[in-house]
Amino acid sequence: MSPELRHQIYFLMIFLSAGLLFGRIIAVDNEFDRAASRLKLGQVESSVKGREDDLVKRGFTGERLENELDRIRQRLREEALQTQRPFLSANDRSRWCTVRALVEPDMRVKDENGNTIWFAIDNVQNLPGWDTIDMVKHSLPPSDSTAPAYLYSSKPPLLPILMAVPYYVMYNASGGKISFASDPYLVVRATLVLVNLLPVMFCWFLMSRLIDRYAMTDWSRLFLMAFVCFGTFISTFAVTLNNHILGICCVFISMYAAIRIIFEGRRSLGWFLTAGFFAALLPACELPGFSYTIFLLGVLALVSWRQTLLGYVPVMLLVLAAFLQTNYVAHQTYSLAYGNPEWYIYKYERGGRELTSHWSDRKGIDKGEESKITYILHSTVGHHGVFSLTPLFLLSFCGLAAWVFQRKDKRLTYASLFVLSLTMIVYVFYLHRPQGDRNYGGMTAGLRWMFWFIPMWTMSMIPAVNWLSQSRLGRGLCLLLLFVSVLSVAYPLWNPWDHPWLFHFLRYFGWRATWE
Repeated sequence: MSPELRHQIYFLMIFLSAGLLFGRIIAVDNEFDRAASRLKLGQVESSVKGREDDLVKRGFTGERLENELDRIRQRLREEALQTQRPFLSANDRSRWCTVRALVEPDMRVKDENGNTIWFAIDNVQNLPGWDTIDMVKHSLPPSDSTAPAYLYSSKPPLLPILMAVPYYVMYNASGGKISFASDPYLVVRATLVLVNLLPVMFCWFLMSRLIDRYAMTDWSRLFLMAFVCFGTFISTFAVTLNNHILGICCVFISMYAAIRIIFEGRRSLGWFLTAGFFAALLPACELPGFSYTIFLLGVLALVSWRQTLLGYVPVMLLVLAAFLQTNYVAHQTYSLAYGNPEWYIYKYERGGRELTSHWSDRKGIDKGEESKITYILHSTVGHHGVFSLTPLFLLSFCGLAAWVFQRKDKRLTYASLFVLSLTMIVYVFYLHRPQGDRNYGGMTAGLRWMFWFIPMWTMSMIPAVNWLSQSRLGRGLCLLLLFVSVLSVAYPLWNPWDHPWLFHFLRYFGWRATWE
């Protein structure tokens, strides 16, 4: 097959997958909220009829009665429609709350002196349909327990700032006419296209170039590209505002730059700047990704310490400084919300009622897995397993083993050790978290903590796929593994914040989790 034809097929797959994602994004809706809304709308007339007898007894007649019934009917319809929202979980609503609080002046929280409390979401979360459990509460400064306390998203603030840029442009360019109040579906869907779909398409293009260079057969090249476009949880999570998509993109781009430097001899400063910027942005998306940032710094320093010092290090420090400084602006401390468990235990007001935080009394999966052995089982080959849901990643570790023991190119040995070490460090980190954090990422379609390894694991399966592509049996095995991987991606079609198909499959046969 000619290179030109292969490239055309790559582009065909990229645009097919992008079209599928675009269709799902512009149809983003919370199906449960919409069902509840339809139920309430269907009950409007019966509710109005029930109120009519009461109004007649109170002396309402004629036009006055009709006007009052119309007012009640309109109010009930508005209340029913308020339950419709384009948010898919408490997780994405947490970030949307910050985005709205940053952009809309009326949603910003003020202190008693009229000063803006940046990043506070008290006003936003109090609106119908904007509730979230992913928030914390503390005083400003946190060390002063007598000072007023405010609610914040539990997410580090740098990423929501970047996510707020599209909405800031829409809101201000339209003079406030395009807003969450008037066009929530337009705002959400346009933002998802800009912050999820377009970066993913760019990364798929980069991956096609790497696959074309380093895969050895036409079949393996096309197979790997099909997996990238259709077989990973990138497709699943592109329909919701989350940290994982941009974290994956950071790894894609920094990995691409590093490969050009290490394996293709590129030494221009631009490649080191690119690697440094996106490797440093990764911890803003995935905190354990800081290990990747440091590891890559060490590797590139061995290749060219001068270019690393001039390119990688300055942008790395700049991004990390922005990460810490935005956290300080939000919380008046450099300590992240995740590092302050006392911030998660609080009472707050919503809709005139005093509520207790979800984290004060964890329920369901948020109780966490008691047994570490059980957690290892289900996070690898069980209901949220990396290998059971995406079995093609078994080939990744076969490929890493092949690279470790090959003798032709030491760079491949070091690259495989790089990926294996990072994988073990991050996995062990999550394994040794407190029980409440051993929750598989919560109500989610996969072990999302490990999603940012997708680019590295995909590259690592190249030698295994190359070898299997040479026989009919090998190709059949690859296709079977791809089938299961695509099944896992497609099962949560409209909402990734649901348990995987394997979890529901096990429950169908009577299995129950310890935290149920």
